[in-house]
Amino acid sequence: MLSVNERLGFGPREKLLVINADDAGMCCAVNQGVERAMSEGLVTSCTVMAPCPWFDDFAARARRNPRIKLGVHLTTTSEWQHYRWGPVSPREKVPSLLDEHGYLHASMEQFLERMRLDEMEIELRAQIERVLGAGLRPTHLDSHMGIYHFREETNELALRLAEEYHLCLREAISERVERLQARGLCVVDRMVFDTHDIPLEARRAFYTEFFGLVAPGVTELITHPAEPSEELRAIGGMWQRRGFDLEFFTNPETAELIASHGIRLVGYDQLQAASAAALGWDHR
Repeated sequence: MLSVNERLGFGPREKLLVINADDAGMCCAVNQGVERAMSEGLVTSCTVMAPCPWFDDFAARARRNPRIKLGVHLTTTSEWQHYRWGPVSPREKVPSLLDEHGYLHASMEQFLERMRLDEMEIELRAQIERVLGAGLRPTHLDSHMGIYHFREETNELALRLAEEYHLCLREAISERVERLQARGLCVVDRMVFDTHDIPLEARRAFYTEFFGLVAPGVTELITHPAEPSEELRAIGGMWQRRGFDLEFFTNPETAELIASHGIRLVGYDQLQAASAAALGWDHR
């Protein structure tokens, strides 16, 4: 079986890196930051949150900017104290996904405790369909706060939707990665699941060390670029760390650092195209 590297047209020992920006659609500051990071910087893929208030704004940006390659950031939580969102599907169809105020649950624990799988499927389908209905061509599925990684039944649902809609899938657990690659899906070999927990003062050292540790194969790094605006500060969206990610991944010195380690950047659009070729998908 060919490696993912070889299916993408690279040598098996080359070091390939997907730099993905999560949370597009969350607010204006995130939309601005993600677009800038993809247009002027090193970010090669992003994912959009269909339930969020600023989804339409990011959809418009993506339609007019061919540099924006996006997937669907499947979302079943609404975690900020004073900035909330509800489902895409009608509330009466997904009551187990909602809190007492009609918003998506504030934590992953609440979601996993109360959700019904059939209602989760209704909502995830509605989110994918909203992205498609906005005239966008998504490349992959991933998840806000890791919603489908924690249980086999939710992971199987995500995989079924990915295959049905001819999309790639973010996967973090090595045993699952191997199974998906054996099925013909181009899945990254390994990933850095999140960097939100890295303090502001340690982020530059963290990323610098990370680039030196990238191994042959395909690695995914998740980032959260955003303009550090008053809006973002009011939301409380870890604005300083998001602002750092934007500046770091649009800095020419970062590009030089990545190149010095022999790393080549790829995106989920390439992974999707390789999956489509292997599985006979109608490549959207």
